[in-house]
Amino acid sequence: MICHPTPSVSIVPRPYTYGPPMVSACNLPRMPRKIHRFVVALIALLTALGLAVGLGQSAHAEVGAEVAAKLRVVTANVNFGNGPAKVREDIKRYRPKADVILFQEVKNVDLKNFFNLDNWKVLQNTSSKAKAGSAVVYRKSVVSKQVNRGLHIGTRPHGKDMLTRWINWVDVKLVNGTVVRLASLHMPPARYPGLQDNMVRNTVDFIKKSPHPVLVGGDWNFKVNNDPKNITGKTGLKARGKGIDGFYFAAKTVKFVNIKRLAKGNSDHHPVRMVVKVG
Repeated sequence: MICHPTPSVSIVPRPYTYGPPMVSACNLPRMPRKIHRFVVALIALLTALGLAVGLGQSAHAEVGAEVAAKLRVVTANVNFGNGPAKVREDIKRYRPKADVILFQEVKNVDLKNFFNLDNWKVLQNTSSKAKAGSAVVYRKSVVSKQVNRGLHIGTRPHGKDMLTRWINWVDVKLVNGTVVRLASLHMPPARYPGLQDNMVRNTVDFIKKSPHPVLVGGDWNFKVNNDPKNITGKTGLKARGKGIDGFYFAAKTVKFVNIKRLAKGNSDHHPVRMVVKVG
């Protein structure tokens, strides 16, 4: 290493900088040549090690963010005719495979009884059977902050033999910093086509007015992948499902990885799990 002599000029004091002074081979005090060479080599080694550690930390942070953005989302119609024991049995089977669970037909059970509330957040409005019917549950470890939550009207029964349908939703900030809206719904059955169309209109309005990317799952009572109500065309959301159970999601932010049916259990529906990367 060649160190050029400092030119003979007046010294201008430099502004104070925080931290220890920078050490380089060119600002070492006078010393015997052998010691000087050893110190120069030591500085080079320490510099290389510092760079390696920095790169390692950077790579670790990137991997951590990628893992944090990966979500396993389950939609599950538990069948309102099943009692608490059967619902508990089914949830116990798919709970370890999920980070978010979007429930339907849970009007007859209190979901808080089936989850460790230190680890899970249960969003179920139990003020009435109708409002309790759809619920959102998420694992606390994947969320850094709950931003907002609420219920949006799906459709009223208009004299039909059915309770009012509500869309249960929550805005969450994931641990990777992305804010998304998670929602659960239960579309009216095919025997009530007018109520289906009414709920589709309200669902489309709900999606369009969301300030955040939407992932909505549920029992749609029509084949999701066929998208017969043209929800994709009206909202831009992508459809992925297995039969009548599945999801619509903002594909630019919520990136599809895979989808599968889980074991059926006591319900007349298979839970459906979709894995996505968010962000």
